[in-house]
Amino acid sequence: MSGTELFARATLDSLSAHIAIIDGSGEIVALNKAWREFAAANNATGNVSEGANYLGVCDSAVGDQSGYAAAFAEGIRAVLRGRREEFAMEYPCHSPTEYRWFIGRITLFRNDTPQAVVSHENITQRKLAEEALARVLRTRTDFMADVSHELRTPLTVIRGNAEVGLQRASDHVHRETLEEILQEAERMTRMVEDLLLLARSDSGSLPLTFEPVPVATLLLRLARRADALVRERGASLRTALTGEGRLRCDVERIEQAVLVLVDNAAKYGPSEGEISLSSRTRQDELLIEVADQGPGIREEELPRIFERFYRGESPPEQRGSGLGLPIARTIVEAHGGHIEAVSRVGKGTRVSIHLPLLGDS
Repeated sequence: MSGTELFARATLDSLSAHIAIIDGSGEIVALNKAWREFAAANNATGNVSEGANYLGVCDSAVGDQSGYAAAFAEGIRAVLRGRREEFAMEYPCHSPTEYRWFIGRITLFRNDTPQAVVSHENITQRKLAEEALARVLRTRTDFMADVSHELRTPLTVIRGNAEVGLQRASDHVHRETLEEILQEAERMTRMVEDLLLLARSDSGSLPLTFEPVPVATLLLRLARRADALVRERGASLRTALTGEGRLRCDVERIEQAVLVLVDNAAKYGPSEGEISLSSRTRQDELLIEVADQGPGIREEELPRIFERFYRGESPPEQRGSGLGLPIARTIVEAHGGHIEAVSRVGKGTRVSIHLPLLGDS
């Protein structure tokens, strides 16, 4: 064996992944130390030794692993025949005493004859971490949903009693107290609904009713509702709404997402300031933008504004629940779009929603 071959062998043996080199027919030309040790530990040395046909081993697999082996063999053939440069797939390979996951890869390299490197890397620790994280997220989602459901009933009772009390209260002090109770109950109800929406999104059950909607119809509704909301906040609205085509969307939810942006712009912008709501179609998307002339957002804060419960460093009296922008992003992404923000301190903020348009068919 030449010095070059010895070096190549030592290099292969130093790698922790199980590596084999196969020729164009699938025959194993070389194996590294990790592969040989794994085969010996699993009583598979006869099947996957040098000289054996690895494709034949995959094709003859039976039991739980047969489906994964067949898919992996198909990937090998695609690489060896030049239909793709590489192929990779994750698969379970559990033993009676151990939970195991691997990722198999096939990479073509051209020599005098076609050959490929087949590698199997143990990713069990990563999969265990992913499953642990998934359990934590499920627990959080279930908790949010349960709490939201449990709060709905008492909040409804509080609101109902406050409304009845307002109808009967005659003195100013009692009316003022009941109005404050009603306002806070309504604010808490909105927060509960927001939490429930996010919990449903996390569990993949976000309630959406999709239908084809002309862009012009959506924009007309947006203009009316945004104008009413801005006037309620004591600001003014400037619109430049244009666009053609159709969207496949839940109109109510898209309106909700845009109105979150409009409300934020009015809330954080200067008193009696002007809010800009504009839109246009370009290529295959509808772009909706909301801009304000407020204090802007610091560069280091900007990447976090779509995080749940993040409220930045605005004055306490201006801080919301930290759920509005995450909800807007959740809705937009559920429609196959994306949302982004640009801002300059002292110059204001512009948030853009990008939504895919339906094709001409």
